[in-house]
Amino acid sequence: MAMWPSLRNYLALQLVWLAAVAGAGRGLWWAGPAALAVFSALHFGLHWHLRGDAMLMLAALLLGLLIDSIAAASGLVDYAAAWPAASLAPVWIASLWMALGLTVQHSFGWLVRHPRWSLPVMAIGGPLSYCGAQASFDAVRLAAPAWIGMLAIGALWAAATGVLVVLASHLDRSTATAKAQP
Repeated sequence: MAMWPSLRNYLALQLVWLAAVAGAGRGLWWAGPAALAVFSALHFGLHWHLRGDAMLMLAALLLGLLIDSIAAASGLVDYAAAWPAASLAPVWIASLWMALGLTVQHSFGWLVRHPRWSLPVMAIGGPLSYCGAQASFDAVRLAAPAWIGMLAIGALWAAATGVLVVLASHLDRSTATAKAQP
C-alpha cells in the first residue's frame, strides 16, 4: 500500500478525533458527526473498497455503541455533550468509532496483516485516546481511580479491534476469492 493514502487516512481519523473531542468539551455534540461526514465523503470518493469499508464502519459503530454505552451506564466514564442520553454512548463517540472503521483496511491495514499486534496496540491506544480527551478537552471523565477505567477501556478496545481485524481479514479473503473466480 502506498504511504500517502495511508497517511491521509490516518490524519483524517486524527482530525475527526480532534473535532469530536474538542467539540464535545465545548458542548458541541455535532462536531464529531460533521467531521465524520467530511471524512466519509472524501474516503468513499477516493477508495474502491466501498462494501468492505461500509461493513467495517457499521461493525465499528455497533461495537463502539456497545462498549461506550456499557462504560457510560456503569459510571466508568462520564461523557461531555452526552447526547442523546447520559447513560448511552454519545453521538460524537459513535462518530469516532465509525471513523476508526474507515481506517481498518487502510492506515491500520498493517494490523490486519499482523493481527497479533492489534490487541496490545489498541489496548494501549484506546485508553490513551480517552486520557487525551480528558486532559486536553474535558470531553470525558474517567471514574476514580482512573487506572481501573483505563484497564477496562483497554480490554474492551482490544476485544473490539480484534473483531474488526478478523472481519477485515475475512473481507480481504472474500475479495481475493471473488477476483480469482472466472
